[in-house]
Amino acid sequence: MTGTRLPSSKPIRVLFVNDHLGFSGGVIHGSTTYLTNTLPAFDPNRVLASLAILRPCHPAAERLSKLGVRVRFFNRASWDLRAFWDIVKLIDEWGIDLLHVNGKQAHFLGRLAGRWTGTRARGLQQIEGRRFRASCPRDPHQDSRRTLPS
Repeated sequence: MTGTRLPSSKPIRVLFVNDHLGFSGGVIHGSTTYLTNTLPAFDPNRVLASLAILRPCHPAAERLSKLGVRVRFFNRASWDLRAFWDIVKLIDEWGIDLLHVNGKQAHFLGRLAGRWTGTRARGLQQIEGRRFRASCPRDPHQDSRRTLPS
């Protein structure tokens, strides 16, 4: 049963770390839609998905909270390095097994916090506005310069 979790095993605790949940005034963007559609859809017997946002609170968090997703806002300014310690503390507080990072700041600080705490971190990093590079182990048989289509 490779890759299959046994029914008696504990669910994996995944912390999604994002730069922000949307723009001021409650304006949403693609990341907001992705998170509000994806996080509540996980089977809680297999995955306990939580969300950490580096910036101030956004109204979309209310929908996530109502659907059972834990959300924490750090209310940090752009590139405020104190967010690193916020992530480290949250990993410990919530017993996180895996980080999923998205956004330049979240990618940098989340992967650093993951390394500091020994927590695996994976995600996608946006490059040049349209291309993405996977930050997970590569298949040595694939061309490392390939990117996903935009």
